[in-house]
Amino acid sequence: MSDEEHHFESKADAGASKTYPQQAGTIRKNGHIVIKGRPCKVVEVSTSKTGKHGHAKCHFVAIDIFTGKKLEDIVPSSHNCDVPHVNRTDYQLIDISEDGFVSLLTENGNTKDDLKLPTDENLLSQIKSGFEEGKDLVVSVMSAMGEEQICALKDIGPKIAIYLTNGLLSLSCLKFDKGTGIRFHATGAHSSVHPRSADTAGKTNLVSLSKLRRVMGYSALNLFSQSTSNCTLELKIPFAGYDSVCSSFAFQNYKCRRPIPYRLLVFGRINECGVSGNVVKEIESPTMKFDKKVPDLTEEQMLAISQLPSKMSNRCKALMRKIICFSSENGNVDNMLAAWVKSTNPRRADWLFILKELERTSHPLYLEVFECAFTQDSFEPNIRDYTKIIHAYAKQNMLQKAENALSSMKNRGFPFDQVILTALVHMYSKSGHLELAEQSFEDMKMLGVPLDRRSYGSMIMSYIRAGKLGSGESLLREMEAQDVYAGREVYKALLRAYSMLGDSCGAQRVFDAMQMAGNIPDARVCGLLINAYLVSGRNREARVAFENMRKSGLAPNDRCVGLVLAAYEKENRLNEALSLLVELERDGFVLGEESLGLVMNWFKKVGIEEKVEDVLRDFVPRRT
Repeated sequence: MSDEEHHFESKADAGASKTYPQQAGTIRKNGHIVIKGRPCKVVEVSTSKTGKHGHAKCHFVAIDIFTGKKLEDIVPSSHNCDVPHVNRTDYQLIDISEDGFVSLLTENGNTKDDLKLPTDENLLSQIKSGFEEGKDLVVSVMSAMGEEQICALKDIGPKIAIYLTNGLLSLSCLKFDKGTGIRFHATGAHSSVHPRSADTAGKTNLVSLSKLRRVMGYSALNLFSQSTSNCTLELKIPFAGYDSVCSSFAFQNYKCRRPIPYRLLVFGRINECGVSGNVVKEIESPTMKFDKKVPDLTEEQMLAISQLPSKMSNRCKALMRKIICFSSENGNVDNMLAAWVKSTNPRRADWLFILKELERTSHPLYLEVFECAFTQDSFEPNIRDYTKIIHAYAKQNMLQKAENALSSMKNRGFPFDQVILTALVHMYSKSGHLELAEQSFEDMKMLGVPLDRRSYGSMIMSYIRAGKLGSGESLLREMEAQDVYAGREVYKALLRAYSMLGDSCGAQRVFDAMQMAGNIPDARVCGLLINAYLVSGRNREARVAFENMRKSGLAPNDRCVGLVLAAYEKENRLNEALSLLVELERDGFVLGEESLGLVMNWFKKVGIEEKVEDVLRDFVPRRT
């Protein structure tokens, strides 16, 4: 397997050394070593005996920790080897984007969005299936020598969310399962409240919560019940942890200095015991009912429902059935989604599954459901969601709605990154707002990160649509100077624009640049170059371009043959045109409508239509 098939990311180091020296003779199996500039895990070590004129040598067999390649090295046992600093960090998985990147939650509450999914098929399927099922997943990320890669996965079970807003601590949607205690994860500090002994089961949990009460600074309620493992606590309580807390816990260093809402995540479980509290409240049925029944179905609706993915959860299927059978006469989308949210308490994974299915089927309510999702807290929108909906608006030329989405994104505090700015360039270029596209492109440059081919390509397409081919070609050369090459479709668009204008010099430059970038021209691309020479009146060069295409082994299409015949007609080279047709017939070429119509019109002009009928007779039957 090649290195390119493995996805691992670069990680900047602020002056810290990526390796440290260690004597070869002290490196053991399961240790780490650098071989050929790659961080490796040692799987086998053998040491040779000391010779008369040399040192004992260590033979290392190791596996690259990122690519899995087997590497070997022989080093004198008394010499130093480079050993990488290898770290493993756990992050909670928040989201998986369509381009293969994951969004992870760090210990300090920030997000990490620069890692790709692993290439290991088993691990990849576990991550995707677990995420689609709505599980709370934690991924282990291995980092070494400036590279990172997801290497492991674990399910952390139920999650308790604590929201801290302006000094008020709000607990909601608590789910308690059998376990060993409460595990807190907040602002980089870890603390656990564990049971003291298994003998006093009832008192154990009360003691644990009493510690939690002292830490929180309020008289906490007993949240246990033997009869149920699901309960909710609906209240807001003053959080006294600003100034002083119990000194025996790691919580003592936590201070709330953020004026904005801040989320803490609490992972783990609480032991259930024989003593049940009186204040535990079962989850109540919501007042707004979501009617899962649907009216009489048509055959088309029944077919659409039968084609829903089998792995889709029941709550998602219930909503999809309502969407498939939705009629504006019987209600509106907002009320339908609000009732569904109130009834089923969906997670972000459910929203993503619904939107993905609506997009796959090109459902007319896709955008409307997407818009409503942003108003729901359970959707937890991130910047990639805004990128996607802006792309959808751009496809339908809904510029005003796209700008409204941008304003909403700004209000939520999301910064503009390269991906969202590229989407803006694409949107403004399609709507004919070149100045706004240029402004977004300049903002992209101000980010200080290298631009990729998509960013450059969007701006080049903007210049092409605006008719500024020189500016687009200049940007193309700027890309090539940085060893960044545009996609094939960008070269073809620029070549087509030059071809339609009859600018043969510009078309030839783009044609050459396209080949330098590693894009092999096909018959359509060659046809654009031939057309540029033909429109500019350079008939000889058009014929030469056609012959070069044939010499390179490319089979001409009907468009190319029609263009070169037009070049012969302009110079009245009838005999050469007939010779070309005979050669093409020997090669098995069949005249199409364009080239055949051109030949017939030419022969009519010179009055030899009947004489050459026998020449064309061999071409026509093969067109069937």
